[in-house]
Amino acid sequence: MKKRFNIKSIILFLLICFASSIQQVKAEDVLRMLVWEGYTPEKQVKIFESYIQQKYNKSVKLKIQYISDPNDFFDGIRSKEIDIISPTHNLLKDARFNFIKNKILLPVDIDNVPNYKQIIHSLQNADYAESDGNVYAVPFVHGPYGLGYNAGILNAPDSWNIFWDPKFKNKYSISSDYYEVNIYITGLSLGYKGNQLSTAEVINNPEFKNKLRELAQNAGSLWEGVDTAEALKNQSIAAVWGFSFPELSKQGQIWKIAEPKEGTMGFVDNFAIGYALKDKPFLKKVAEEWLNYAISPDFQVEAVVRGLGSAPVNLSIRDQLTPEENAQYHMEDPDFFQNNRILWPTLKRTRDRNIMKMLWEKSMMK
Repeated sequence: MKKRFNIKSIILFLLICFASSIQQVKAEDVLRMLVWEGYTPEKQVKIFESYIQQKYNKSVKLKIQYISDPNDFFDGIRSKEIDIISPTHNLLKDARFNFIKNKILLPVDIDNVPNYKQIIHSLQNADYAESDGNVYAVPFVHGPYGLGYNAGILNAPDSWNIFWDPKFKNKYSISSDYYEVNIYITGLSLGYKGNQLSTAEVINNPEFKNKLRELAQNAGSLWEGVDTAEALKNQSIAAVWGFSFPELSKQGQIWKIAEPKEGTMGFVDNFAIGYALKDKPFLKKVAEEWLNYAISPDFQVEAVVRGLGSAPVNLSIRDQLTPEENAQYHMEDPDFFQNNRILWPTLKRTRDRNIMKMLWEKSMMK
């Protein structure tokens, strides 16, 4: 009886170990991503999974969730329920999150991201993604909160102050919920620069508040989240990401982005790796493979330029784009981004954000 009991115990123990190992393999074969919709197209996901299978002789599946609120990035990474996120540049060192300072992101081994050397030079080792010589995020797409104009109605405006021209009252559209960017373009119109655009002590004055209120009250339409063809249709100008332009074109309205003399505020979205992969070296390497793939020429052309309709970060793709695409994204000028885009400031003080939000909310009140 004793011998039989030992054999049964051993078999049971082996079965438990086997089941545990199976569960561990399954867990290690899934890379969990939390991203904005459109950033992981089905075609590119399949190509990537096939590539990993062929290169490592191991199947890895991407489990993708879409985000609706930037706060979700922090919650997902902190709880270790997410491995890769796609934060905008100004979130990484934002006072609310401090992803890098709080050590909930892993530094990227740039040797595993060879396409990194092909991206816009000013975005390599950018301050927003760097700390102590380490890089914590790899950019893959950028774009403006730009001065859009209906090219069938007027020529390209040369200043943000066109929004305060009386003849365009009720003939423009702006964001209703991204209060920061409306603060920024108001600041640009007043000649503010750099950190002045987001410093509470600078913007909290009667002149600024009156101008911001005019911007909000005189809008012909407001859009939420992303600009839409419905919001811009038959308007003259708009402050936009530009996502509505393809649909507007189908409706016979050609919209373009102007380059105002004060400059244009811009965003950069990145992929970053969470600390849930700290003790999972294989999955960490696969995550870096994804970062490298996202800035590869194929992904940049098909997923970013032609899928999202957004600006690529890889400057080596000019020969794969049409003349119109090269012109639209200024691909012939390697310094265009550095010279013409003003990155949204990183808000490192809670006071600044609170004042900005308060000013916008008051400007919206009838």
